[in-house]
Amino acid sequence: MIKWHRDDGVVVGTLEPERVAWLRSRLAEFHALLDWRLSQYTTDYPLGEVLGIALPTEPTDHPPLQAVLRMHVPDSEPAEVRLWWEPELIGGLRAAVADAWRNLPTEGGVVRLADDPQRLRAWTRVLLSLRIAYLATWVPEALSAPLPEDAPADQRRRYDRACWLRAVVDTLGEFTGLGASRG
Repeated sequence: MIKWHRDDGVVVGTLEPERVAWLRSRLAEFHALLDWRLSQYTTDYPLGEVLGIALPTEPTDHPPLQAVLRMHVPDSEPAEVRLWWEPELIGGLRAAVADAWRNLPTEGGVVRLADDPQRLRAWTRVLLSLRIAYLATWVPEALSAPLPEDAPADQRRRYDRACWLRAVVDTLGEFTGLGASRG
């Protein structure tokens, strides 16, 4: 059960404690994945030293990162454009992941978020991006179609976790009136 209410300028969510613990772990893993990708950036390209901007030299071949990047920067953009925008996207997402992780309790299931539209949108963006990365890692076939009812139990459990992430985003969006974005 996911419930939201406002309390003195704070949006308060009541979630199952075990789900919050699971989310904290996944956010820590997601943060590490983003750090790993940032560590691959370099200024070793034409104009790199002049511009002083570290960029990826080639698109990632890591399926979770591919899926997250595709969510934010369409494949229809030329590869050079996607590579140019990637550091800003990954860096911003990394900061938002760290902020989301700090807002989760270490015990219990009560989440307290500043009632600020920009911060709430960032939190939503993080959860949607995490959901896509999680599906790409554990249930990739569910990125293109719902999981069949006769799917194996472990796959069903992972898919249900991804659906729960979507439910957190949807219920928060409905409560705040901000809605949800893609993912």
